[in-house]
Amino acid sequence: MGIKRNEVAEPQWKIWDYAKINKNDLFANEFWKQTVEWDVLLEHVKKTENACRLMDKYVYPSRLFQAYIDILEANLYVLDDLFYFLTGIRVGNHPNTCSLLHNLFDLRFWNLDCRQEMDLISKVLERIEKHLMKCLKQRPLWEIADGVVKKSRHAGELKSINRDVHDFTLNKDRAYAYAYDGYRESVTNNEELVDQIVNILNLLNNYQDIFNNFDMTVELVKFGPLLTSFRQSEKGKNLIKPWKRDFEDSRDSLIAKMEKDPELGPWVNRYTHLREDEDVIVQLFCDKLGYFEKNEESCNTDNWIRILTIAAVLQEYEEYQVASTAASNKEESLLLRLSLYFKDEITAKRFLDSARLMKTNGEIIELVKKNIDVGIYHGKLRTLWNLLKEEELYTKEYKNWCAQIKKDR
Repeated sequence: MGIKRNEVAEPQWKIWDYAKINKNDLFANEFWKQTVEWDVLLEHVKKTENACRLMDKYVYPSRLFQAYIDILEANLYVLDDLFYFLTGIRVGNHPNTCSLLHNLFDLRFWNLDCRQEMDLISKVLERIEKHLMKCLKQRPLWEIADGVVKKSRHAGELKSINRDVHDFTLNKDRAYAYAYDGYRESVTNNEELVDQIVNILNLLNNYQDIFNNFDMTVELVKFGPLLTSFRQSEKGKNLIKPWKRDFEDSRDSLIAKMEKDPELGPWVNRYTHLREDEDVIVQLFCDKLGYFEKNEESCNTDNWIRILTIAAVLQEYEEYQVASTAASNKEESLLLRLSLYFKDEITAKRFLDSARLMKTNGEIIELVKKNIDVGIYHGKLRTLWNLLKEEELYTKEYKNWCAQIKKDR
């Protein structure tokens, strides 16, 4: 009784679809949307349901009941291997499936468009469990209830199994009684049967937990880290790059251009009018209570990419403006400091522009010499060296500076 599965064995294929993805970069592959063949899993789950429906109230306690239990368990193990092969994640009898939700986010994000298939898988798994529990409750399995109580989270349900012992030959349908009589087991190993039923129920519940709570993987994520990951990815950089040519214009001008873009346009106004004190995902894709809404708009990875592109472009625009302002202020400060060594700011700017074109320290020295008679005060040559050294325009030490300045003078 029971399927003996080699828990050490893994699929012999060294590469499966999910494993091709660089897990350190959520946006590493723009063709991710077809990561998992959910219809393959759905087809097998339907086969598993058919295997479960082989059981009915007339089968127990025949050897056929045990055979059908074996078939159901074997199908669930195949489901486990298929899921692992397609996703790189094994669920099995994991003691805490909720801990897997964080690891499933990448998988979920790129399969938002397949929500219907995932919902169907969840519903079929639920039907399988209900049918199994219904068969157990309708037959005299009370003798294994005590064993299940100690081993399974399903103890409450199984303990309610009908404790009235009915003789198998007294079934109303005597034809079934006759047909199955030859397959009755005189002795049933209750402990093995308990272990097998507990294993089946745990497998069913773990996969139900995964598919029922798949949307939690979206609810758990915050927009900030997601945006950072997008900006660091090659995909994100490629989508942001065309907009950088407009960073010299005003923010309103940039937004106006994005509004005319056929891809970004429909989302620009919605994003720019969001409240800053609340997460973007919550405002765009969740209901008033904060639960993720499964609809055509939210379950579309292209929409998420559009929102991330708009947010990234505007974020980089702000950083560019800050950096430009800082650079401008630094340039003004540098010119102000240089003007102390020249007769006016125009002369200082001319000297700075020329110095930046120089490629060697010797060229800088010659430039300084040319400008000494134009206004550099000899007593301030050391402080000028400090300034040029600070700006990395002159790289040698002060003694070299002095020696070169005084040479041929």
